[in-house]
Amino acid sequence: MEIIDNFYNAEQFNKISYFIDNLTYTKTYQPSEAIGNTEDKYPCYETEILKPNNYIFQSLVESFKSHKNIKVKMLKTYIRKTYLQELKNSNIFKEGLNPHQDKKCDLAGVVYLNTNNIDDGTIIYENESINNPSVIVGSKINRCLFYKNNIWHQPSLKQTSDVRIIQPFFLDYD
Repeated sequence: MEIIDNFYNAEQFNKISYFIDNLTYTKTYQPSEAIGNTEDKYPCYETEILKPNNYIFQSLVESFKSHKNIKVKMLKTYIRKTYLQELKNSNIFKEGLNPHQDKKCDLAGVVYLNTNNIDDGTIIYENESINNPSVIVGSKINRCLFYKNNIWHQPSLKQTSDVRIIQPFFLDYD
């Protein structure tokens, strides 16, 4: 697991902040492959998967190369918004969410885009047991958290901001 604060440079971050307000979002639930009532899933809104010619996509690739000298081979990324009121109305807010792994990539992670709060962050686990959190990473504007595909994790359900905006990503690299 690694954290990079100030992941995007100032110019990139300012442009991305502008773009995220003008993107189209579709209501969805996570995990998308889970079967069951939508009340039992994590409610959110997501953009389409960003394409390689998209500025936000290109900025993520450039930032990984700049900070970690990582050459991205494959990237899936988009913007996700979670609204506190919808989260509170879901069953998972009361009952919890199971940690998961992101197996279809080398690295997965998130860039926090709008909050500075321990409760809007990500919880890392040693295994799939929700009773054994190892690390809690707080959200910080322009912070990138990333980890290998075998790391158990979940978003914190203690969200306190009205809207949590993040950029999830899944990548393979050379």
